[in-house]
Amino acid sequence: KKWQNLLVFAVAFGVLLIVSFGITGMIAFGESYIEIDSGEELRKIGLDPAYPLDGDYRLTADIDLSDADWYGIGYDPVADTEYQFTGSFDGQGHVIKGMHCGAPGAPARVYECWGLICWTTSPVTVKNIIFEDVYLNVNENVPGYGCAGVVLGWAGGSAAVTIENVAVLSGSLYMDVRQSRIGGILGCNGSSGGVTIKNCFNAADVTGAASGSNYYVAAGGIVGNAEAKNLTMTQCVNVGKIASLSGTAGGVSTVVSHIGGTISSGTVPGAFASGTSVSDCYSMAGATSTADGGYL
Repeated sequence: KKWQNLLVFAVAFGVLLIVSFGITGMIAFGESYIEIDSGEELRKIGLDPAYPLDGDYRLTADIDLSDADWYGIGYDPVADTEYQFTGSFDGQGHVIKGMHCGAPGAPARVYECWGLICWTTSPVTVKNIIFEDVYLNVNENVPGYGCAGVVLGWAGGSAAVTIENVAVLSGSLYMDVRQSRIGGILGCNGSSGGVTIKNCFNAADVTGAASGSNYYVAAGGIVGNAEAKNLTMTQCVNVGKIASLSGTAGGVSTVVSHIGGTISSGTVPGAFASGTSVSDCYSMAGATSTADGGYL
């Protein structure tokens, strides 16, 4: 056990070093990036013509978002509609602090995906970001299901998505909707084109809950739900506590609750969809579930 714990610490430390110093997002000749150096500018993405959803962004400074509730890139609070992000985001090793979704006193929301980026079906790359003091509290009757992850709520369609060199150092994530899918990095993988998660670290506690008829819960330290094909995860570490609380179903119900240190669920409890690959990934935290679940 001792050597296993030392190995996990070594991998986690290596991930943090890569995020902090191994920045791979340098500008090549001829490439054009939109620079973000404040929370005000970050909140403009998708809402200001100068900050389009298909833009290639990079952080040039640490950012504090704790002054107001965070809705997620792609969400229009006026139209109460989510639009997909189709660009790229390079944090260049900078810190995003105080990303609070659903903080006490925040307006009620009816959209379904939460995170730095709400959702995408495009070949998006997000990399080189450190998150601190992340807070998510979603407790609503969302139609269908909800997906939440610190980086990305939902990846879908047939395009490849890449998340690499990301560290979530502190925070608490909680989702209680009819069908909850919540992860420390990615909420739900629905992309048949493949999602790659590499060199990522999560220390935030993750809790998924649901109640009512036909409910579903999937909570994971790195990925909440991994039912789509072609998920590749390498060199990822979770140290946050993970919990899946199925609640009480009323009437005729289908009760499914999955739990995992790194990935919570696949096609059946404790299994994964075809094409899923996990290597050099570790979890040191405890995981609790009130129903069937696999632990990885």
